[in-house]
Amino acid sequence: MIHDHRPSREAITDKPGRALESDHLSRHTYEPRSDWHTYQKHVFANEISQILIEAEKLHEFHSLILIAPPKILGEIRKHLPKPVSEKVTMEIAKDLTKFTDQDLKAYLDELIVW
Repeated sequence: MIHDHRPSREAITDKPGRALESDHLSRHTYEPRSDWHTYQKHVFANEISQILIEAEKLHEFHSLILIAPPKILGEIRKHLPKPVSEKVTMEIAKDLTKFTDQDLKAYLDELIVW
């Protein structure tokens, strides 16, 4: 999976649309309805959900621990069908992307009995 991590201002290339107010001659721009990064997070959560659904169909896991930032975890949870969600044994709503390998192992060893 390749994901676009550019700032929103760089990801959206078109200028916002303009509108003319009917009661006076002033113009203003329309703001986009959603933030680029919010949209990309939604797409990412959907992709992860689809991977988990396919893996469950192939019996690639018996239990599952989900670890993701709270909003992403909620998005993933929304997309999981019952056969997959029933195999979730633990959820950790935390962003662990900045952890080093050693810190991540130590953190998970404290929480999970392997």
